[in-house]
Amino acid sequence: MNLRDPALIRGVILFLPLALAVGLWRWRQPDRRLGAGAFLASAWMLSAGLAIHLVAVRAGFWHYDARGAVWLGLPVDVYLGWAVFWGAVPVLAFRRTNVALVVAAMAIADLVLMPAAYPVVRLGPNWLAGEAIALVIGALPAYLLGRWTAEGVHLAWRTILQSVAFSGLALGVLPAVIVTRTGGSLPTVDNKSSGYLAVGLQVVALIAIVGLSAVQEFVQRGSGTPFPWDPPQRIVTTGPYAYLANPMQASMTLLMLAVGAIAHSWWVAAAAIVSAVFSSGLAAWHEEGELTRRFRPAWDRYRAEVRPWLPRWRPAVASEKTARLYFAESCTACSGLARWLRTLEPLGLDLLPAEGLEPQPRRLTYVGTDGAVDRGVRALGRALEHVNLALAFIGWTIRLPVVGEFVQLLTDAVGGGPRELPQPVSA
Repeated sequence: MNLRDPALIRGVILFLPLALAVGLWRWRQPDRRLGAGAFLASAWMLSAGLAIHLVAVRAGFWHYDARGAVWLGLPVDVYLGWAVFWGAVPVLAFRRTNVALVVAAMAIADLVLMPAAYPVVRLGPNWLAGEAIALVIGALPAYLLGRWTAEGVHLAWRTILQSVAFSGLALGVLPAVIVTRTGGSLPTVDNKSSGYLAVGLQVVALIAIVGLSAVQEFVQRGSGTPFPWDPPQRIVTTGPYAYLANPMQASMTLLMLAVGAIAHSWWVAAAAIVSAVFSSGLAAWHEEGELTRRFRPAWDRYRAEVRPWLPRWRPAVASEKTARLYFAESCTACSGLARWLRTLEPLGLDLLPAEGLEPQPRRLTYVGTDGAVDRGVRALGRALEHVNLALAFIGWTIRLPVVGEFVQLLTDAVGGGPRELPQPVSA
């Protein structure tokens, strides 16, 4: 038997990781959280694996010498095998091992396995640099995502990693598969297409705001993630969910349509429509049953007011309580802002003076119906969500991570920084 037979090597790369994953699964008998972690780790590797491959080939770190079942120069069996080997397998095998030891073990294993995959994998002179990149953007985040999901820790970070993984699959891997398998080519930047691509990316960014804000709401108000096996612990009816019951699905569908337009591919656009139909059918049926079981009767009241795909113009107020926005009445600009907000007749929001409140806030302060607090420009963003869809979109934007910090810095620079309220005069 020729141990250097490319067909044998490709078979080992595919079936050995699958056998390891199945064996570990049967041994561990994972609960829902560990199973979700293993799945998400492989999803990350599928998303990151394509990016790693494209970088490696362009930089000359390595390339593949293979015939048949090759996509963008990447053997499909190698792609799937690596996704399982660096995704699910470490999560199932090293559930409580020190992370540094796991990373070291993965690095050593790859240093051995990459040369052993010759002649399918042909290494370049600087392949170790490619290994470092693959570890940093591939294996390490995949393992952390899987482990954090299994342990139920680092909610914000694991949600970010989830979002990147699924966005990469839906907006990168899937369109690339569709475009290349239907005879098209991936978009390239040149003098003729750069303006079109720039406009397309701006449209993508605007659409993404809705989905990102919905994910943020899951974390901040629901204490959960968008992944069905790692769901919110509380019903979420604020933020984009006050206007639309399926903001993530709607955002992803529009994003795929935009990617189809950028790639000049009707097939990608068709995939977006199929995704929307699936979300409206089987996925919606499962989601409705699960949410009804967990959150009834609050879910029934919410769904009676908010449609799945067609947004409201004015927000639905799902709570009998009202949110509160505290402003400094002694501040001319702050009281003027409050008067303007009152003219817009916000729903489910009381505008109250901050004077006399203990402890005294130094910025505009929003207190949600669940007691959660936002300050500064994020408080204003929350208040705008109580008015209408157009102003809510602005609110969602200025509450996003990084964007919120940047807008707050600009606001502080022009005089909107924290201020001390006047102390009451004692008798």
